[in-house]
Amino acid sequence: MNSVAWAPYADAKVVAGACADGSILVAELSGGAWQVSTIPDAHDIGAMDVTWAPQVGPHGTRRLATCGCDGAVKVWGFDASSGTWVQEGGNLVGHGDWVRSCDWAPAAGLSSTATVVSAGQDGKVVVWRLVGREWVSSTVCALGKAVWCARWNSNGSLIAVTDEAQTVSLWKQVGDAWMNVS
Repeated sequence: MNSVAWAPYADAKVVAGACADGSILVAELSGGAWQVSTIPDAHDIGAMDVTWAPQVGPHGTRRLATCGCDGAVKVWGFDASSGTWVQEGGNLVGHGDWVRSCDWAPAAGLSSTATVVSAGQDGKVVVWRLVGREWVSSTVCALGKAVWCARWNSNGSLIAVTDEAQTVSLWKQVGDAWMNVS
């Protein structure tokens, strides 16, 4: 298991995991027992990270973003009628190597509930925004060294980035550009 993430507050007894075999596991505590569903072969070679979309409204649709060794970010929605996870749209491809980290922006603050940040072995940090029915990417930075992780702050106004040189940088969007504010 490469990473785990708890579902938003209303689904507090649900956790998802990104597995080295490429699958995504979703476990829900129900009736005192864990019920596990799987997204098999979500990412070739391996899944690196998983993140939940913020819940919007009391009965918001469950959505996940995942990333992996195939260089892609993928968005998944839970189809309650079939009880399965279904990929929404195509692969989000903007990295030239493993995508090590992804994080869904919080619903609060400046970020939309349809915004995901990803960080790659290729040194790039990319923000993905759903515009209409298409995911549009913008590059936050290209550090020239592997990026291990990118995470939004609690109001979605900053992205913290860690890299292989053991440094942390902070990034803020100003107009159409991203600026290092660390």
